[in-house]
This record gives sequence, C-alpha cells and structure tokens, in this order.
Amino acid sequence: MRAQEPSPQVVGQEPARVTWTADGPTQFAGAMMVVAGIWHGLIGLAGLAHDTLLVPVGGYVYAVDLSAWGWAHAFIGVALAALGVAVRGGQPWSRLTGFLVVGVSLVVNFVFIPYRPVWSVMVIALDIAIVFALAKGRSRTT
Repeated sequence: MRAQEPSPQVVGQEPARVTWTADGPTQFAGAMMVVAGIWHGLIGLAGLAHDTLLVPVGGYVYAVDLSAWGWAHAFIGVALAALGVAVRGGQPWSRLTGFLVVGVSLVVNFVFIPYRPVWSVMVIALDIAIVFALAKGRSRTT
C-alpha cells in the first residue's frame, strides 16, 4: 500500500496558532490577585516604614523579626500583582504559579494573624476566593 501524496493546498499552509485566553472566573482571579498584591504591598511597606505599626507578640510560637514580615509581604505583593496581570493576559503558566503563590500567601497570613488579625483574615478570605476562581476557570485555546 502506498501513501497518498499530500494535496497542494495543505503543503503551503502554516499550522494554526494556539493562543490562550482566560474565561470569566480566571479573569476574576487575575483581578483579585492584583488587589491582594496591592494589599500585601501596603502592609509590607507600612511595616517597613513604621516599625511601630507591627507590635511584637510575646509567647507566640513563630518569632519572626518585624522587618522580615514587611519584606515578606512586599515580595508576595509584587509577585501576586505580576501574576494577576499574567493570569488576566491568559498566560498558560500563570494559573499553576498563581496557585503556588496564593498558597504561600495563605500560609504567611495565617502565621501573621497575631500581629494584624483583621487584616490577615481579610487577605485569607480573598486568597480562598482566588483559589476557587483559579480552580473553576478554564483557559481555552483559539
């Protein structure tokens, strides 16, 4: 049996380009990641600029320098905001990376509860909403 020759129309065509687009829940997650990044950045900069904003908690299991908290929140804020823009742009790698960074944000804010309880609980609630939106959303190809 002999293979058929390809038709002349197929030979000159380029393969279809695959582009990623984000759907509604993914767009929401990206926007909320930017908001969470701004919140992290604000508490991080406030902790670095005004050392008296964060009061040391005695007898807490996790003793971390208050300047370290400021830097941690600032770095997480930059990462979340940048990933939020990437998620909204439909980058295929951004959803998985978003899960990882939002997970780090959840842990950091859980440990940060004794220093700023209301702030931490608000960010934890926002992070949970982001995780659900990232899990529900599906990137589609066109």
